[in-house]
Amino acid sequence: MFTINKKIDYSLVFLSNLGSQKKLVSLNEVAEKTNLPPRFLARIASLLVKKGVIKSVEGKNGGYKLTDKAFKTNLYDYLLIFEKKLSFLPCSSHCRCQKSCHHKEFLQEKIDKVFINNLKKIKIKDIL
Repeated sequence: MFTINKKIDYSLVFLSNLGSQKKLVSLNEVAEKTNLPPRFLARIASLLVKKGVIKSVEGKNGGYKLTDKAFKTNLYDYLLIFEKKLSFLPCSSHCRCQKSCHHKEFLQEKIDKVFINNLKKIKIKDIL
């Protein structure tokens, strides 16, 4: 079953902080302001830079800033940065009912489709 993990949660807090600033924001500044662990935040920032959601500028006056892609990205595509596959049913390959279950695939397909379509309608900018 899909849940919002710490990495996703912290990344949204990070983006919100960047979105409220017009200037480059240092990682330390965000960590102090939000109480997020700096090393974990650095890993999140690195991943978001790699995916083009934020840009990084090195140096004394460097920091992070949202890119245009951050404003155009939908929530579904954003979540895929952190999760390989989004599934909204808790079914697993270790389920004791696996042999007798006839509804899993149908429900998973239908429920996932509804959730995914709704997630695609939400832009990251709407959350920030």
